[in-house]
Amino acid sequence: DLVVGKNKSTESMFRKIRSDYWHMPQPRAPNVRDIVRAEVHFADPYVMAAWLKVLAREFRITRLKPKLFTPYQPRRQHCILVNVALDFGIQGEVQCMFAEHATIKRFSHKWYRVERDKDPRG
Repeated sequence: DLVVGKNKSTESMFRKIRSDYWHMPQPRAPNVRDIVRAEVHFADPYVMAAWLKVLAREFRITRLKPKLFTPYQPRRQHCILVNVALDFGIQGEVQCMFAEHATIKRFSHKWYRVERDKDPRG
């Protein structure tokens, strides 16, 4: 499945800059790498690997960030984040995950929003 998300809102970009990039030198906005977002869900790890190869052929990958479960980070997402260069200096982010994890994410997203809103940094 391919799910194209809404572009990140200006409010979300500023929140991310305040919470994640406050310690970085100015300008901080170019560090926001998920303005254009999509998810791709896979049933098979071999298909995911082949799809990543095709993605690398079609786009310039700027970052590959595995966010996989470890015993020390039990709430971590189970996906691989792939950032790609788009037109006009914008970067997009594709979350590659297994279909089962996408189902879990869909049901747990409300909890995530509540937790995020508790964060005093924004």
